Amino acid sequence: MFSLGCIQALKCNTNTCPTGITTQNPDLAFGLDPTEKQVRVANYHMETVKACVEVMEAAGVKSSAEIHPALLVKRISIGKSRDYKEIYDHLQVKPGELLDMKGPRRLLEAWDLNDGIVNRVV
Repeated sequence: MFSLGCIQALKCNTNTCPTGITTQNPDLAFGLDPTEKQVRVANYHMETVKACVEVMEAAGVKSSAEIHPALLVKRISIGKSRDYKEIYDHLQVKPGELLDMKGPRRLLEAWDLNDGIVNRVV
């Protein structure tokens, strides 16, 4: 959104976005030139991927498949940090587990809701 020119006017849901990014109103959207903005969006994306690769290299992983919750650490207070495996232990599922409708109840409920939304949209 920033690379398109978002100024955080907090009017995304009102159809009155002053930069024209989140509106269907042609009077407001006239300033949003996709041919100009596509370069900025592409540059932002490339730099984001580059930064992600640098972090992966620093963590010693060679592929995104090697990233796991124990590698991600969050500071929870001054002098205390926990890895995501400790913080979000309820999110640990085996590959395919949700597809077989197995796993933590909260995740199964969210999975079921999402599946219904996907099926309605498609």
